[in-house]
Amino acid sequence: MNYRTKLITLVLLILGLSLTINADPSAAWKFTTGGPVYASPAYYNGNIYIGSDDGNLYCLDALTGSKQWEFKTGGLIRCRPAISAGNVYFASDDGYLYSLNASSGVQNWSYNIGNHIKRILPDLNTSTGNLWDYFQSSPCIDSGTVYIGSADSCLYAIDTLGNYKWKVATKGLVRSSPCVYQNNVYVGSWDGFIYSISKSNGSVIWKFNLQGPVMPSPYIADTILYCGSRGYVFDAINAVTGKLIWKYNYINPYVESSATFGNGFVYVGSSDDNNVYSFNAQTGVLNWTCHASGTTWSSPIYDNGTLFIGMASYSKYSMVQEQGGAILALNATNGKINWKLNCGKTPFIGGVVSSPAVINNVVYYGSLDSNVYAVVNNTTGIENKQGSSSMPKEYQLINYPNPFNPTTNISYTIPVNENISLKVYNILGQQVATIFQGFQKAGTYIVNFDASKLTSGVYLCGLQAANYSEVMKMMLMK
Repeated sequence: MNYRTKLITLVLLILGLSLTINADPSAAWKFTTGGPVYASPAYYNGNIYIGSDDGNLYCLDALTGSKQWEFKTGGLIRCRPAISAGNVYFASDDGYLYSLNASSGVQNWSYNIGNHIKRILPDLNTSTGNLWDYFQSSPCIDSGTVYIGSADSCLYAIDTLGNYKWKVATKGLVRSSPCVYQNNVYVGSWDGFIYSISKSNGSVIWKFNLQGPVMPSPYIADTILYCGSRGYVFDAINAVTGKLIWKYNYINPYVESSATFGNGFVYVGSSDDNNVYSFNAQTGVLNWTCHASGTTWSSPIYDNGTLFIGMASYSKYSMVQEQGGAILALNATNGKINWKLNCGKTPFIGGVVSSPAVINNVVYYGSLDSNVYAVVNNTTGIENKQGSSSMPKEYQLINYPNPFNPTTNISYTIPVNENISLKVYNILGQQVATIFQGFQKAGTYIVNFDASKLTSGVYLCGLQAANYSEVMKMMLMK
């Protein structure tokens, strides 16, 4: 296929298919809220839903980050919303579980589940709250019922019309987020136990001692429940019988991150030793560890061979000014860092406590710098490529940010000395700019492309060499 044929083919694909955004570890957009964002995002119907310490739940356009609506509550929102049948469900520190219309943000109902956070220690972010306040139970929806934990030590079951069904009392705060498997709902408690509870009537089927307060959400894959605790353990438990399958005893860290599963392995972060761990899901054999250089309270997300996790930075139990954090993309096979994107610094504690959501190769997450970010993933990592002292071995063409307004950096790599051309075309295949044409030595080049005179839309950037051609999509959004 020649270069012109490739260009025409890509134009036809764009006209017939939805846009796939080019990947790169740069923020495609960010949205600033009125307070730190501990909450994790949820995606539904082209929008991102996420709460903030300013008390608002925000609905943001996933592509542009523009606000669609906001809903004000009387307290902090630090849970991940759940969305079902066109409605969004979430809880606030004001003690209420809310149901809103996902399109309009209009409230359907609210139900009082008691203080959702319950402060017990100084907050490193404001010096007046709770070190563990970032743990807030997130709702889980199954078969018309919303399950959520509360600081009154109970797990609640409320139907999607706002009617009470049952609650189960534990002996500790329920900050763990419940999950459903078959006929039971599973949740952890500050009393140190994981509970298996019947969905139908709230009866306890079994409970398992995790030797310390359980703040992560249980994760179930192939009938195995994975969960850690502040008792220095990470356990695999038979979800049906409640019997231990395998245990990993840590030397010193708390396990406050929920686990995730991918390709036969289970992944989890820890706090005190700042590591991300990979285990064989069936045997518990340690596969690799990655030192994140910061606390991994965030729960990892597995997507297509890549593991995404947030990192926070703080000095334990002390008020250290101007700390920062980052979002990390790890190779799930070997634990190597593909890329790392730093977040803004904040007093006392900084970084990413929010657990990311990954949709169509875009990573969405909140940060304690009060922003919500959308980052287009590039597993090759432009920072590593540019930092290499060896000669490049292959061609590459990427741009960042993407979408952009009105400028973007176009980075291209050629492995040999040769004549090349780099041009930009509109959606009809008409040339709108020549970025470079001529002889260049082997290497990586970065050019800033200014599209201020172009209209919003999809553009194609083409790299042409003697024996190579590539075309990528760029989206200009003014």
